[in-house]
Amino acid sequence: VITDRQTGKSRGYGFVTMADRAAAERACKDPNPIIDGRKANVNLAYLGAKPRIMQPGFAFGVQQLHPALIQRPFGDKQAG
Repeated sequence: VITDRQTGKSRGYGFVTMADRAAAERACKDPNPIIDGRKANVNLAYLGAKPRIMQPGFAFGVQQLHPALIQRPFGDKQAG
């Protein structure tokens, strides 16, 4: 389980090393198992994560979500 360095809390994901390829393939039979009552995602790390399908209304760029992250020239004052 991967944890946050500062807080020590779980970041919500982890990695498992399987004994052999067959064990890894069996683990991937159900790509979304329920573990401790929570839906999980399973994939082979060497293949990378499965591409996510973008849902309408969620196609925001960083600028739209976080305008404070846009760098302004030194001394440029914001109106307001």
